[in-house]
Amino acid sequence: MDEHSLHGRTCVVTGASSGIGLETARALAARGAVVGMVCRSAPRGEAAMRSIRDGLPQARLRLFLADLSSQRDVRRVAAEVEARLPELGVLVNNAGLVSRDLRTGEDGIELQFATNYLAVYLLSSLLTGTLARNAPARIVNVASGVHGRARMDWDDLAAPRSYNAFQAYARSKFAVIAHTAALGRRLAGTGVTVNAVEPGLTRTALLDDAGVGAFRLVRRFLRFAPTADEAARHCVRLACDPELASVTGAYFRRAKQATAAEATRAPETQARLERLSVELTGSTRPSTQERNP
Repeated sequence: MDEHSLHGRTCVVTGASSGIGLETARALAARGAVVGMVCRSAPRGEAAMRSIRDGLPQARLRLFLADLSSQRDVRRVAAEVEARLPELGVLVNNAGLVSRDLRTGEDGIELQFATNYLAVYLLSSLLTGTLARNAPARIVNVASGVHGRARMDWDDLAAPRSYNAFQAYARSKFAVIAHTAALGRRLAGTGVTVNAVEPGLTRTALLDDAGVGAFRLVRRFLRFAPTADEAARHCVRLACDPELASVTGAYFRRAKQATAAEATRAPETQARLERLSVELTGSTRPSTQERNP
């Protein structure tokens, strides 16, 4: 994987201030790419850029600030990416969170669903035209194996009547994988591929705000889990491995293509998710002909 050069390529990584996102940005920069780092906090984003440049003084990095739970911020940062990085060829949707308690963003949508899924849907929709103009291009969506334990209550996703942190996270990742499969079909023939990757349990700060229920059990195993830089290798592979150039709409478990939960592959599930996504964001399905607003 290390031999796959990205000189002349432009990439964007969301959630790039720490963990898998930071290590993915670092690895892409090491391969010669211009890397846009989407971070929520300016101090943390700037610190992340410094940490990359400590080892890669020539790294070409661009910082973008956005709270991805906010659709207003997603739209703004998409427009900024198109303006500042018009040669975008790789989008890594990595940003995610776990919230122990029920919280909603400024759009009134449960925070995990808004950040972990709707931001993926909307940002990809807004940037597909740019990616297609720079084809061959790739979208990489970071998923999770817990999607298989999701119980999808379609009337209770955006504003749940009852809240379970683990289920909210699992549902958001279920949606990411179902969306990836559907988007792969819709983008066929455009030169843009999209795949989901489960990097596996990783030693990051993602579960710092969890600590309850099923997540408490998961946290016990964190000290045995791979580090963020090891997990990031799987994202980087999907971003640049020539052997995967024609693979799209697929689900990867670490380095291997795998089969996601059956429900994520059902056309009726994907169609229902699409309708809900349009309703919640006001954004139609991605078009390679439309420019970003």
